[in-house]
Amino acid sequence: PGCLNVSFAGVDGDALLSDLEDVAVSSGSACTSAEPEPSYVLAALGLSPEQARASLRFGLGRGTRSEDIERAADCVVSAVRRLRGESGAAKKSQSE
Repeated sequence: PGCLNVSFAGVDGDALLSDLEDVAVSSGSACTSAEPEPSYVLAALGLSPEQARASLRFGLGRGTRSEDIERAADCVVSAVRRLRGESGAAKKSQSE
């Protein structure tokens, strides 16, 4: 069993979390997952508030298969690309 925390620059972790309906994942650290503020645990590890807000926590257990990891990775990559595209389009329309 293990835990992996990954930060996705330019992506809001809550938006990413809501876009991953079929993946069991959480935002922030386990200690503060219900709090809206960035995790003090992630801050202590050296993440900026922006990085902490762009983070997701993946839990891996004995029953996790390589196929599960590959499917989750594919879902995350697609969602991050989609959200980065949307935020880029929003920024472009605001600057016009």
